[in-house]
Amino acid sequence: MTVHEFSGQRSIRIKGDNYEYNFSRGILAHTLIDMGIDYEVSYDLALKIQDRIFQNYLQDVIIISESEYTQFIESATDELLPPEQAEKVKLILDWKERGKPIVILLAGIEGTGGTTIAKSLADRFSISQLVSTKYVSNILRKIIAPELAPELHSKTYKAHEHLRPIDSVLSDDVLLGFIENARFVTVAVEALIRRALTEGISLIIRGEHILPRYLSDDILRSPNVIYSAVTLSSRREHLRRLIRSKDRRNEEEIILNYNSIRKINDYLLDVSEQMNLMVIDNKGGIEESLKMITDMVLDRIPQLL
Repeated sequence: MTVHEFSGQRSIRIKGDNYEYNFSRGILAHTLIDMGIDYEVSYDLALKIQDRIFQNYLQDVIIISESEYTQFIESATDELLPPEQAEKVKLILDWKERGKPIVILLAGIEGTGGTTIAKSLADRFSISQLVSTKYVSNILRKIIAPELAPELHSKTYKAHEHLRPIDSVLSDDVLLGFIENARFVTVAVEALIRRALTEGISLIIRGEHILPRYLSDDILRSPNVIYSAVTLSSRREHLRRLIRSKDRRNEEEIILNYNSIRKINDYLLDVSEQMNLMVIDNKGGIEESLKMITDMVLDRIPQLL
């Protein structure tokens, strides 16, 4: 009996330590695509992996361990992909199998592309936990009263309008307001990072409230944490994206406050560069920026294994 005579009747289940799931050729293909493998090659590779599993087992319902499944994938990629691509797949699979957490921080103001990059990275590395600093800020507003932190209860670019007297070397009220707004969120972000690393959870955090100067050095220098500031150098394109993402009621506010928004953008970049942290300009397009951060992650993974 040939493999193809079983098609439509046979099934494959993958068994982990405390879980079990059905093999899906489509899901495997999309996983390979997210790893940077060509669309057609990924689907062809997924079909070959399915056929190889069928060839090695005679039963209609095949149950194999996660490690056996990984071996089938690695064997097929070794034979059918160029060495560089095969090595990338093996590296990601090995990292996922060992369950080593990684936290990706994408600092950047709205409209610079951080959200799109974060979602693409989540798909590429199968990271299910994606957190916006706006979400963290909203939680803090429910906990901390406006009387205690009026700057927190405002948009970052308007926080200076609620600024309390503060002793600082900075003389720019917009930046002072932003810093007072963001530092509360950054402290909460650090707590999230520590919890994720302790519990072995991979996480992506994005948003304008991530101020690296308020993150502990052991967090920023941890091999499990990757930081990048994301920007868009073209003011015209950035303003166009911001306006497009807002409704008509907010369009005028964005235009009136755009200089303050860019001032915050430039401050985030300056601080990141002063601390020798990565800065990515989306002027070359999302795919180019995504490749840069993907390469950073792939370079970091061997340190975690």
